[in-house]
Amino acid sequence: MKNTEKMLAAIRPKMRRVARSLARRYRGLLDLDEAQALCDLGALEAWRHRRLDDTGGFASYASSYARGNVLSHVRRELRHRDSELAREARVTGRPEESPEVRVEARRLLDRLTPQERAFLVRHVCGRDSLAELAREAQRHRAWGSRTLARALGELRDSSCPPC
Repeated sequence: MKNTEKMLAAIRPKMRRVARSLARRYRGLLDLDEAQALCDLGALEAWRHRRLDDTGGFASYASSYARGNVLSHVRRELRHRDSELAREARVTGRPEESPEVRVEARRLLDRLTPQERAFLVRHVCGRDSLAELAREAQRHRAWGSRTLARALGELRDSSCPPC
């Protein structure tokens, strides 16, 4: 028990830095106290899985374990919020677009190649991940990222009037 307390006390400053960093990055999803508690839990789990005598080596291992613990929490939080937004959208319904907006959207999408258009629509509207879309095309995920970037760049560079 004393070894555990000593090791966790020795890496606590590093865990605080990790917690501050993640709380800043995911503000709105996670506050500092919550991030600190999740980092401490992650460090304790890391200690349970792999006991190292070297404080420096263990601190690095524990910080990556703690970061993973916090990111798992953030993912669960996002899934929860995403389902709440979907429920809210079903209740309130979809807002009606004006015919002018539809015509402009069609004009912009027509500027893209068929592959870029399909990729963009499936990723944005269909919520398919870049990895899934690239796998279907028998390509690497980086190809999917470049394809999406090209499509968005083409739309961004278009002569669309500001809203």
